[in-house]
Amino acid sequence: MKKAFYFIWPVLLIAALFGIKALMDGNQSDFEAGQQVYEVYCINCHMEQGEGLRGLYPPVASSDYVADHGVEMACGIVHGYQDSMLVNGVMYRQAMPGVEVLSDYEVTQVINYIKTAWGPQGELVEFEEVRATLETCEK
Repeated sequence: MKKAFYFIWPVLLIAALFGIKALMDGNQSDFEAGQQVYEVYCINCHMEQGEGLRGLYPPVASSDYVADHGVEMACGIVHGYQDSMLVNGVMYRQAMPGVEVLSDYEVTQVINYIKTAWGPQGELVEFEEVRATLETCEK
């Protein structure tokens, strides 16, 4: 009986570790999911640390615009911005393309990532708020 135990416990331990890893991978945090959306769709213009490209693309880190705008950013993320935008005292005139492939949930995640990644910038948004806002966006 002791020999069987010596053989089985390493197998059980390995199985448990793989099970824990699978659970952790499947339970990705909203912050990490928002970061992934940001890294795929936003980082090229707004840069790795959210600093933007001065005069061309506005910052999303330490941004008065991000702090003052919450759920209404959802429309801009999905449908883009065509108008000029004042951010931290600088006028930005470069149009921003929308990312229409994002789900309502991904939009919620990326807004909350932007609002927290480089320090708190206003209140977080709720999924239901984003969903309702996206239903009323002008395209």
